[in-house]
Amino acid sequence: MMPRFQMSEYEQDLSSVERAIMYRHVVIAVFCLPVYMAEPVLAGLILGPYVMWMVFAAKPALLLPLMIHMIHGSQQRYLALLACFIYSLLHVEAIARRKMLMPFILYLLSLPFFIWYTVMRYRVFGGGIGAGGTFEGLGYYFGISAFFWGLVAVRRIPPIVMRGFVMLCFINIVTHFLFFMKIPFTRFLFWSLPFLVALAFWNAFISPHVGARSWGVMGSIALLVLLLGFLGMGEMPTTFTILGNVMLSVIVLVFAKFAPKMLWLLAPVVVLPLLTIWMFHTIDSWYVNERGRGSSIAYNDIKVRDLESLRYKLSRKTMTDRAPVWYASWDAVKKQFERDPIWVDVEQTFGDYSFTDNLGRAREVTMELAAHNMLLEMLRLYGLYGGLGIYLLYLIIPSMRKVRESLRRHIATPYAPILACCIGHIIIGGQTGQYPISPQFTIYLFGLMGVCVGRLTEKDAIRYYPLLDEYRGGIR
Repeated sequence: MMPRFQMSEYEQDLSSVERAIMYRHVVIAVFCLPVYMAEPVLAGLILGPYVMWMVFAAKPALLLPLMIHMIHGSQQRYLALLACFIYSLLHVEAIARRKMLMPFILYLLSLPFFIWYTVMRYRVFGGGIGAGGTFEGLGYYFGISAFFWGLVAVRRIPPIVMRGFVMLCFINIVTHFLFFMKIPFTRFLFWSLPFLVALAFWNAFISPHVGARSWGVMGSIALLVLLLGFLGMGEMPTTFTILGNVMLSVIVLVFAKFAPKMLWLLAPVVVLPLLTIWMFHTIDSWYVNERGRGSSIAYNDIKVRDLESLRYKLSRKTMTDRAPVWYASWDAVKKQFERDPIWVDVEQTFGDYSFTDNLGRAREVTMELAAHNMLLEMLRLYGLYGGLGIYLLYLIIPSMRKVRESLRRHIATPYAPILACCIGHIIIGGQTGQYPISPQFTIYLFGLMGVCVGRLTEKDAIRYYPLLDEYRGGIR
């Protein structure tokens, strides 16, 4: 039997003073959520400086309350990401010491464009699109800076913060299950469900707890069976994006444990181009064969246990829901390239898009929900220079060797399911939507990824991981 492995053995926990600080700010964050729902703009601007202070403080004790503040998509998210960007600029030397200077320089090359884009947006639309519409471009841009902030600022997730984050995900799933689509925290479910499944799978089959009679292992197996059972029976409202994230996160963990040298096959820079080719094939097939038949698939119709039904519904969902939007978005991108192949016409980033289908009929697709694809959305909004630049960063950063190395070396710690979940979101979420880089989501995705990679790049990492000898090889 393998020896029992406690969380306190691999990570320093918060002191009693730090715990008191965390509890105090968690209570404040929870009470702020209904305020954000009631007055999203005003509350976001008033509480924004407070959220920025938590970012600049760069304390592990403030990580959980910061995550709670970012659940709701109010204006504080833009200020928090602005603070991440400023913090990264002020700590360029620390980024360089972690050998991440080149990605950061590539990231800064797009800054002049997004400043110009924001100014032009305000000049063209004035206050008619609100602060969120005006600063949308900078919101997407600053979101990537959360990676560099997590890399040099927080650098660790103490066990009590991890437990609090798990509890937050549990609460989100329960509220979503009871009040499906009736609360403004639905987007957070895209993180909660895949993360909990990945964490339960890791704790039940991969972590050093395996083989020990611990409540953690038994609880994780029970949780895994419960979540997968609900998904399989279709009792839990979900989407193909969430299901894809769940499956890919588990696959990444399996590769990291049993075939770490093959992890490059799951790098976003390898997988997403292949999915993009498939997407254009789907667009072409829809244009040739579309006859206006079919209907959208309801969320609760998706059942994992019925593989044939799942395959059929995935095909119908793709051809009746995504394909028209992808085609309209690609049509808009081509029209944009005809006007200016490099730059972007700010006035053309709003409104519906019309095109003629293969039967000669005029079709119109509303773009209120955007392109549902990262590449198409970035090209549609920001043109070839800004759009392609930010998309390449979106591919390069999670595909770097240090990210894969961090996943391999952290396989004996709970950082592994976090990284696996991040990779799953970047690949699946980037193909079916643009939420992974939205201002509301990047603090979870890029921020936590930066924290995990930051732990690896610490020179004294081994000192913070006094693992048992039989597991020490898993972090070298």
